[in-house]
Amino acid sequence: MTPTSSTLFLLTWSAACHALALYIFMNGFLLTRQALDIRSLPLSNPWQDFPISNQTRLQVDTVPPNASSLPSVFNTLLQASSFSRLSITYPTSHPRPFQKLILVLIDALRFDFLLTYPFSAATPLPPYQNNLPLVHQLRQQHPTRSLLYQYRADPPTTTTQRLKAILTGSLPTFIDAGSSFATSAVGEDHLLRHARDKWERIYFFGDDTWTHLFPDVLSDENRTFPYESFKLFDLHTVDSGVQSHLFPLLFNSTTTSSSWDVIIAHFLGVDHCGHKYGPSHPTMREKLLEMNGVLERIVGFVDEETLLVVMGDHGMTTEGDHGGESEEELMSGLWLYSERELTLGGFGGDDGDDGRWYWRDLHTRIHSSRARTLHYDHAAITSRLAYDAASPLYPIVSQIQLVPTLSYLLGLPIPFGNLGAVIPDVVFARPPPADSPAAGSRLANLFHLIETARINALQVHTYLLKYAAAGERSHGFSRAQLEPMFESLYEAEREVEQLADTRAFEAWVGGAKLDQGQNEEMGETLEKIFFLYDAFLLRTLKHCQYHWAQFDVGCMMSGVALLALSVAVGVSLFYEGNTKGHTEWVLKRARDGAVVGLVVGLAVASAAARTVMVEGWFEKMGTIGWVGMGVTGGSLVGVLMGWVREWAHAVMRKVRDGIEAPMSWAFAGRGPLHITLITLLSHALTLASNSYILFEDRVVRFVIASVAIYLAILAAARAGDARTILRDAFAPALVFLLYTRLTALTGVCREEQYPYCSYITNSQLRLWDSDGWTVVLWAWFVMVVMLGAASVLPWYLKRKIVGAAVKGGKTTNDRFFDAYTIMLHLLVARWIWIIWLNSVTPQSAVEAGAEEEYHAIDSETLRGGGADVAGDEADLAETWGFMMANELFEVYVPLVVYIGGIALAVLGAWQGSAWDVAEVQEAEVAKEDVVVVGGCENEANNEGKVQESKEQGVEYTRCEAGVIVLSRLRPLFWIILVSISLLLATVQRPLGGLLIVTFPVILSQIIRLSAASSSSRQNHQTLSTRLILLHFFGHHLFFTTGHQATVPAIHWEAAFIGFHEMHYYTGMCLVVAATLAGWMISWAGWAIVVVEEERRKAWPEPEMALVHNGGVSEVVTGMEKEIGEVKQHKVQDAHPLQTLIASTYLLILAHALPAFFGALFITILRRHLMTWKIFAPRFLLQCMLLVGVDVAVVAIWCAVGVVGARWGRDKDRVKTR
Repeated sequence: MTPTSSTLFLLTWSAACHALALYIFMNGFLLTRQALDIRSLPLSNPWQDFPISNQTRLQVDTVPPNASSLPSVFNTLLQASSFSRLSITYPTSHPRPFQKLILVLIDALRFDFLLTYPFSAATPLPPYQNNLPLVHQLRQQHPTRSLLYQYRADPPTTTTQRLKAILTGSLPTFIDAGSSFATSAVGEDHLLRHARDKWERIYFFGDDTWTHLFPDVLSDENRTFPYESFKLFDLHTVDSGVQSHLFPLLFNSTTTSSSWDVIIAHFLGVDHCGHKYGPSHPTMREKLLEMNGVLERIVGFVDEETLLVVMGDHGMTTEGDHGGESEEELMSGLWLYSERELTLGGFGGDDGDDGRWYWRDLHTRIHSSRARTLHYDHAAITSRLAYDAASPLYPIVSQIQLVPTLSYLLGLPIPFGNLGAVIPDVVFARPPPADSPAAGSRLANLFHLIETARINALQVHTYLLKYAAAGERSHGFSRAQLEPMFESLYEAEREVEQLADTRAFEAWVGGAKLDQGQNEEMGETLEKIFFLYDAFLLRTLKHCQYHWAQFDVGCMMSGVALLALSVAVGVSLFYEGNTKGHTEWVLKRARDGAVVGLVVGLAVASAAARTVMVEGWFEKMGTIGWVGMGVTGGSLVGVLMGWVREWAHAVMRKVRDGIEAPMSWAFAGRGPLHITLITLLSHALTLASNSYILFEDRVVRFVIASVAIYLAILAAARAGDARTILRDAFAPALVFLLYTRLTALTGVCREEQYPYCSYITNSQLRLWDSDGWTVVLWAWFVMVVMLGAASVLPWYLKRKIVGAAVKGGKTTNDRFFDAYTIMLHLLVARWIWIIWLNSVTPQSAVEAGAEEEYHAIDSETLRGGGADVAGDEADLAETWGFMMANELFEVYVPLVVYIGGIALAVLGAWQGSAWDVAEVQEAEVAKEDVVVVGGCENEANNEGKVQESKEQGVEYTRCEAGVIVLSRLRPLFWIILVSISLLLATVQRPLGGLLIVTFPVILSQIIRLSAASSSSRQNHQTLSTRLILLHFFGHHLFFTTGHQATVPAIHWEAAFIGFHEMHYYTGMCLVVAATLAGWMISWAGWAIVVVEEERRKAWPEPEMALVHNGGVSEVVTGMEKEIGEVKQHKVQDAHPLQTLIASTYLLILAHALPAFFGALFITILRRHLMTWKIFAPRFLLQCMLLVGVDVAVVAIWCAVGVVGARWGRDKDRVKTR
């Protein structure tokens, strides 16, 4: 096995260990719940299975006894029931269910968009307020027919998960967030399934996510008209399409017999406007006014038998994004309207015994109780969204509460997996026949309310028992664990039984009139019973939220242990794994350990698994997990035990033979290496703090500045003269500091960083008509830099890669850089087009002085002709030239760059390996053979140092074949870097793309730091620190290109750059490339720094390797020379590519270390308040980086192997003089 192939096998084994460790950890960390595909059936009556107690309903399939055998209490309850008097299909629904439903979902309709605020000249309103006046108007005119609620979502706030919750009543888990791109059919019972059983004519228009989630209902092509949800290039295509189908259907139903029963319309314009411009853009005003006009037209078709439901699925942040759990993202709006009364409350005054004041007070108490139990933070909502979140005029309801509410209003069974509680405002009994003395009384409506609550509680109780019996994945739902939660339900049943057995209740049921004291006492009892049922529903919700956030600590700790072992092995490889024969030794130890681990894993999986599986420990491990853990752990432990034995023998030899050199000198000689490890460790430890994670962009800038200053001081101390100090030590450090501060002006803020965060974003770049001249100056400055980069960068990179000594006609590298220049100019043209588009789009609302005049404009005028502030943009967007130019720059230019960049990488990699030799020959630096100095091909050949070396009496030596390969890899790595920079810049926004394509300039300054010292030994001492500086520049690029470790900060639009249609796998790759672009280009630059370092070996001297080789390749420092303790080197045992190998191990360690600490800290802080909001997204990002760097290093070493095999024959051309 060749050294290169053995190294490749070792890196593949390391990647497999990381993957298995992460798999086991994620199995215990990412939360899932079991979906039960069971359909709800209508109850025979509201008191079915009464009374429920811990002695009854042990089996959920118990058949209720016949009516003739029911006790007298049960008969009394049935006589009092308002449900049982009516002959309807579903006797446990609304006494008079609605026959039609219009459900309008306005995507990202944040609650404050629905409010109407009084105008104040002193405080101008933002563009998103006062644009839906219809809601306020109807609430004032018809308070009992128009109900408004704060509609609170459960995170994650992505459309797919919100639709599942809204129609099933279930809770999402964190892992569901990843399914936004790939929506699969809902496997649980849902409201649309029951609606289809009752009605056939169900129409749908809008977001195609519905058709993916509910294909069993929305499959009729004549009634279903979906539009792509992710691929949107404008704000109007979907909304206009929805209206083109919706209003003709509604109009035809008034002129002929009704042709529909349920209409679902999902508008996307508001959400897309938020993503593109943010909520504070005047285009948002135009879009909301358009939605107001749509609702005005729909209201005209609503009658007493029709229920109109208008809602948002989530809100949006101040940047217009969503997916996280900030208050702006969680708070959407819900509006219910009909031509008949929907509530007994409202804004009316006293109306006798059933006066509205009583019901308004009762509903307020119910909502307040729910808000306290579910820990709704009214103060935080008020401070973030600037409205009174505690106002009883629009209480907070959970999104899952809509499911039982619609089931009640429409006469449908509640979906089986629902966990929501019915909204109490809409629950009241219609007057039964006139011969019933209970008609219209407060007691009758209260009794109807507790019947509805019991139906809801019975459904949830049945679901819990079924879930507990579902199997191994129903952790936390055993009967013993559920019993404490059932106590509220049992107590409510006992209270009902006691009430029904009283004479007063029997008299009331019989038609007798109760006195005031009896009325009040019975009313208080009925309220108490309702709150007990409601307490059971709320406790169930909290129990499910807790246990579906239940971690498998055993799996998590196993994953942490495997990551710890992999880090220990990584450190050992870094220090010891770059010598000949050592790689094969590691692979042999790993193989032997894996065999032992496989046997142990199989034994545990087959025999001992049940004994170690307890609640929360190893429940999710499974056979694959045990075997994987055994194989991975065994191989890692096998390698570590082998090294421990080797180190023990080495220590014993040292003790026996005596220590020849002071240990302090050896430690001091490796100072830069220790600084490297301390820096990595310090950054990894910051993952324990949510504050450091929130402001990690600033932490990274501090690390870059600190390491740059350290390297500058170290280089200056070793430089030969003042000119060298300024040019090669302080100048690069100054470039790093200026670059870091300048690029830190752009990025994106996390919502937790406000008000301590302000960045220049791409949407703010405008060439004119901006609110501030500073941003305009920045826009012009960015454009000048873009044009300058397109002109200078190709020349600079060509000089850097090929060198200044190349002369002659057109060569291979000339053609490469000509193609690169064309691609770069295309990218710059696209970025300038995007900036110009921002400039022709109005940025802010009407100036404060004209606010009153703006509000005086008639809303119909704005809807009909379009607001003046955005009219020019709309006219421009409809022109043929604009559409052609937009398609050119959004589709064809990126596609050309994709193809060109890949072609450059392939062709350049195939031909570019010969540049260093072929071009030097053309320059007549060497006529016959490549002259090498100090054992390898070197820049001394181009700088006239060969003669100087001869004069100094330095002998030429034969170079190792591996070093020749490394030298040949130099142009290959540069070509890959240049090509990747084009591809990654294409999927970035303009500012991010500019930073990506110009990063090779910063890379050249990192390389330049090694020129301050004339000794390659001293350069090797700082190589690890320079590589870590490059590593943190990758972090810095992540933030400055507009990313954060949050779901809302993901650049989803990258999936469509260069394509007309949405392609799942291609889009996923583009989004990942856009997110990890900073690190990917730093990985490509990592290899370049190493090969450039090898080219600087100008003459042979006792060198210090990147790492200490533990007695195999001894190190001699300058200090040891001075004291005369010079040792004999054993360089013949060093691996020919030792520097590249050690650097590769360092690169893996730089990502494995924070992955290990991130997993450890999440295990410790798994119940932290900010686990899912802050720690989990950051850890998942680190997992992506670890997997990505493993793939990258394997690809790099594949290239090393290919080039080594291709150019191995050139070994004979290197001769000794």
